[in-house]
Amino acid sequence: MTIQIIILVFFLSSIYALFIYRLIKVNQFNRPILSILSILLVFVVVHFVFHNNMGYPINNDLPSTFKLLHFHKSKNKIIMLVTNDDENAPRLHRLDYNLELEELLMEAIDDQRAGKLLLGVMKKNRSNGVPSITFREIKRNLPTK
Repeated sequence: MTIQIIILVFFLSSIYALFIYRLIKVNQFNRPILSILSILLVFVVVHFVFHNNMGYPINNDLPSTFKLLHFHKSKNKIIMLVTNDDENAPRLHRLDYNLELEELLMEAIDDQRAGKLLLGVMKKNRSNGVPSITFREIKRNLPTK
């Protein structure tokens, strides 16, 4: 992931340098408005590309299975910090506020504080496509003495 970000930053910096070179040397200010607008467009695209990597909550669907680390109610949104089974890094997800969802998450956090290992499962309802979240307890496999 880090290597991909470094490659992307290098690639975008090269494009930016090319735009500046064309603005100063090649165009010699014959059409500076067009060049400046193209540079502005690149920066707007870069902002939207990097927005998901800057620590802000994303609006994408939750992973099919996840572990809930924390959640926070903010105005009309619920922000959840979850880890995917495939990745070690936690990720913030933003969902629309729902009272039932908040109660489910509170119950899951309370169960985790009580020492239970929970796994969140995301299922989409076939009839209306609305996702539903359920938590199931993971049994611990302890070694024999």
